Amino acid sequence: YRDKNTTGTEAGALETLKTLIAAGQPMNQTNARGETALHGAAGRGADSIAQYLIDQKVDLNARTRLNQTPLDVAMGKGSFGLPVPHDSTVALLKKAGAKEGQDLPPAPGIRRAVEAKQ
Repeated sequence: YRDKNTTGTEAGALETLKTLIAAGQPMNQTNARGETALHGAAGRGADSIAQYLIDQKVDLNARTRLNQTPLDVAMGKGSFGLPVPHDSTVALLKKAGAKEGQDLPPAPGIRRAVEAKQ
């Protein structure tokens, strides 16, 4: 499910996610950039998916290789082009206890990626 880029819907993506999790797919699995499903939902403003993942007790503060949490992504930090914050997703994540990456101690391996960009 990608905003404006596919004919898929948020509801369809949520059902697919539920099927994957029921089949044993790890909820906190990351891609090569260190993004989780919650990062993806946050970047799209997909509140129903974010809420489902929160209810499943995913790691709210998982960080990408660039130290971005799902909250950072929902806030539009580090996005390419113009930042597009998703205010309802930001509120949902904050209510659940999510933090910004800058408010967390560096995770192993992240410091080098951040320092390399400086």
